[in-house]
Order: sequence, then structure tokens, then C-alpha cells
Amino acid sequence: MGMDVNGINPVSEEGVYFRANVWGWRPLHLLLNHLANDLIDEETMHGMSGNDGCGVGDHFTCCKIADRITIWLENNTDGIELEDSSCRVYKKAEESGGHRFAPKDEDPSLTMSAYKIHDEHIAEFVTFLRCCGGFAVC
Repeated sequence: MGMDVNGINPVSEEGVYFRANVWGWRPLHLLLNHLANDLIDEETMHGMSGNDGCGVGDHFTCCKIADRITIWLENNTDGIELEDSSCRVYKKAEESGGHRFAPKDEDPSLTMSAYKIHDEHIAEFVTFLRCCGGFAVC
């Protein structure tokens, strides 16, 4: 399951579509709330937490958000992880590349939050924002 983010008026292929799984969208949405709460009204921000079709309707605002995230990425180099999440997975990936869920009482040094997004994926979102002409989370 994931969050499909569709460009409204894309100017290139990179602005047509962005996808994040639910584990990655939550911290990315939190970053948007932190960096762009003056650009995105509260109702829209809340709607973007689900697949309700809410989003930013214009190119100019998307570019301002992209600029802010770019600056954030310059100063933060380890993605975003919701540390306070009680939903934990083992840090060591399985052979398949996935991560197994960890029980609540597992040694915290062996686990990490299930809600994580890496810098590379955040950078892909920045590219999407610069090229989408507005977006809707569906």
C-alpha cells in the first residue's frame, strides 16, 4: 500500500508521478508539515495524510516547497525516521531486502522505526515538486 502523488500540470516525465509507501509517506508528510505549514493550509495538510486527492494546486508553491526541502537536505544527511514510533523493525534486512517487524520488548539497538524515508527518495520528491505543476495525493 502506498501514497500515489500525481502531478496536475507536469512539465516533464519527472513531474507526472511520485510514489511513497505508507512507511515513507508519514515522515515525508511530517517534513512537509514542518517546512511548509505556512504555504499549505491546515485542512489540505491534513487531507494529504490520506489518499483523499488533497495537494498543492500550483507550480510556484511546489517550487517554494522544493527549495525548502533542498536546504533541509543540505543540513540533514540521514533521511527521516520517526523515532517515537512504537512500530519497530529489525535494522538488519532480510535476504529479500525487507525488514521484519520486531516485538516491543526487543533490544532497541537492534531495531529502528518502521517509518523511514531515505535522502535519495526525498530528493526524488524535490525533483517531482519542481516538475509537477501542482499535485494531488490519491
